[in-house]
Amino acid sequence: MAQKIEFLAYLQDVEPQKVKNPQGWLRRAIEEDYAAPDGYTSVAEREAEAAEKLRQEEAIQHAIAEQEQHRRAEQAQRQQAAAARLAALQTEYGTTQQEHDLWQQVLAEFKVSQPAGTFGSYLADTVLLSLRDGEALIGLPNVWMRDWVENRLSHKIGQSLSRYLDGQKVTPKFIALSQAEATAVE
Repeated sequence: MAQKIEFLAYLQDVEPQKVKNPQGWLRRAIEEDYAAPDGYTSVAEREAEAAEKLRQEEAIQHAIAEQEQHRRAEQAQRQQAAAARLAALQTEYGTTQQEHDLWQQVLAEFKVSQPAGTFGSYLADTVLLSLRDGEALIGLPNVWMRDWVENRLSHKIGQSLSRYLDGQKVTPKFIALSQAEATAVE
């Protein structure tokens, strides 16, 4: 009889329109020994499925949290490496804080005046290495980026630097840092 009550409860949850008279249905189910309705799972099975689903969801959330923690650690490591690399370049080329600050102003100007894709792809990773005798030595990550900036933005960069240096004429010179580092290693 308990099983038939479970069948009734299941039908009332899943297909309430199927059982119009619950007491009559239950009496006939007992008398005629109704089999389990289509799709029926016992309370114990549903509880086990719910517990398994919850365990899987928790495992997924745990995996996502671990991935995010790993991503953040890698990002912090990349930022530290980039900062160390920048510090080494600034030491090697004798970059002053004033030159660094000047370049940050120029980059801020270009970030506003250039399309976001152009700035992100070609200018964001540039560094002013030195500013001596009217020549600005600007480092870019690779040869391709160096060539692109040199051919398309050299004049604008020179104008921008001149504005920040009270009209002093500045000629930008570009180097590919990947090439400079490879030469230094050899």
